[in-house]
Amino acid sequence: MTKMGITREDATLKLPVFHGTGRDNVEKHWFTCKVIWEMKQTPNDQAKMAQLETMFREGALSWYMKFKATTPSFQVRTLAEIKQALLKEFQKPKPKSQCIAKIKEIKQVSGESVWDFDQRFKVLLDRLTFQIPNAQHCEWFIARLLPHICIPLM
Repeated sequence: MTKMGITREDATLKLPVFHGTGRDNVEKHWFTCKVIWEMKQTPNDQAKMAQLETMFREGALSWYMKFKATTPSFQVRTLAEIKQALLKEFQKPKPKSQCIAKIKEIKQVSGESVWDFDQRFKVLLDRLTFQIPNAQHCEWFIARLLPHICIPLM
């Protein structure tokens, strides 16, 4: 028996998905991961990192891909470093100006469908801690589309 009366064989718990859209509480999420790792007696940090990578979605997945891409090839990130960076990125709402700057920087890339771009755009909007007028939302969205799509819409 382990914590809460669950045996290791019965512990089929999976790490919860983390979207990173601002609706998730990153501290509670990390705590849940720790509890599951303890219950399942996950052996080492490498196994924990491998499990962690599979549960990122949306904004969290984009963040993690950038995090991994900025790791020098000769360096290996530790679980503690991932935790620290994850908490830093998702723990507190971004200042209003920083969120708006990210929304204004996003652009549709060549070959990307409008739907895919819209999904990326919505992830950034979900991070805002305030509402923007619908007209402003439409203006920013249209302005960031590829020129051959944007110009006829304007």
